[in-house]
Amino acid sequence: MKLDLKIPPPAQMLIFGILMWVVGRRLSGGQFEFDSQLGSAILLAILGLAINVLAIIRFRRASTTVNPLDPGKTSHLVVDGIFRFSRNPMYFGILIVLFAWAIWIGSVYNLVLLALFVYIISKYQIKPEEEALRSLFGKTYVDYCSRVRRWI
Repeated sequence: MKLDLKIPPPAQMLIFGILMWVVGRRLSGGQFEFDSQLGSAILLAILGLAINVLAIIRFRRASTTVNPLDPGKTSHLVVDGIFRFSRNPMYFGILIVLFAWAIWIGSVYNLVLLALFVYIISKYQIKPEEEALRSLFGKTYVDYCSRVRRWI
């Protein structure tokens, strides 16, 4: 099963990052600054990237695909490691990186774009992936979904 949306999540992250930059520079009145703004942004970015690396390592160890555009090629259901805490740690990691970017840019308007990212990735990426995994792994996947949340 291939997804209808042909934009890979890393490209979506880049698109949203650019939009956030433009919004932060063009819309006035929503800027903020605080003392540890840069440090907070760096720590969150590192956290988001670490989550993604842990998820990718777990997929590689399970010898399954990390290609988000064709979830039907998944050969193993990964439910351990970081996947004990989130069914979608890579998307959560991307969200954290985008949140770090929003903090660094310092515009409250970017929170709207973060919410839009969650909506789009949930509707056009996660839900179709869930359908494919339910079709591939049946009750095992349904049981996993009952134990582990979609995001965190």
